[in-house]
Amino acid sequence: MSYVLNPNIEPFRKGQSFSTWIKRLGYHFRVNKVNDDQKKDQMFLLGGNYLFSMADKLYPTEEMLDGMSYEILVQKLKEKLDKTDSILLQRHHFSMKVQQHGETASDFIFSLKALAEYCEFGDQKNRLIVDRILVGLTDNSLRHRLLTEDSSKLTLAQVENIIASWEMANIHTKVLKNNDNYDLVASIYNRYASSNGRQFAERKVRTSPKGFRGSMNSRFGFQSAENRYNVTRSRFQHPRHRHPPAGTIHRRRRMDDTRWAMEQPICDYCGRRGHQR
Repeated sequence: MSYVLNPNIEPFRKGQSFSTWIKRLGYHFRVNKVNDDQKKDQMFLLGGNYLFSMADKLYPTEEMLDGMSYEILVQKLKEKLDKTDSILLQRHHFSMKVQQHGETASDFIFSLKALAEYCEFGDQKNRLIVDRILVGLTDNSLRHRLLTEDSSKLTLAQVENIIASWEMANIHTKVLKNNDNYDLVASIYNRYASSNGRQFAERKVRTSPKGFRGSMNSRFGFQSAENRYNVTRSRFQHPRHRHPPAGTIHRRRRMDDTRWAMEQPICDYCGRRGHQR
């Protein structure tokens, strides 16, 4: 005895895929334990007015419609509602199918299997799919990997497993390569790694002739008379204080430091000669 739950399936509408709708209806039959002799009645009950009108055009009389089995009626409705290209055209699409740019090998296999469903290849379907995979792949290394297998024993399931493993290995390789690059960049940035750059600062102090900070007096602002005289003298020797008649030659030398002698001013901060801070 069958019982019907609240059906969660909408009526069939014009332009909708009848194959998809009838597949959902099959799950409804299985959940509700519908008997075979009641499937046709429930299909008309849930299918709506448009589906019943299509069946009525195929079998105009009530006797013809009642006498037709559910399986044959579904097949006739598929041919009527799901119009597809001819078998020759479907096979042409299958034979011309190649892997597209940005399409993975797994997606390429899925597309071939979907096209093969309408080609009526029969028992040769899987073998023809394998042949098309070898022809349509864009990765020559992957094709070479498949050709190393025994062609007489190579099945579609084995091809799918090899391709899935190949793609997973490529993903893992890219991840490991990115990690290596990250470690390399981190090692470059951590070349002088220490707390607040202390080690780097100490190294610069050791390599500097007099260190960074100069004498104690200069750090507190005390300078000798000679230093104060040199600082004042160096300030007024700046090119902008030179006599205007220097003209074009003076301006050209200001633009080209390599042609102008290096001055030796006194640092205002540390008192060292040869740099300014």
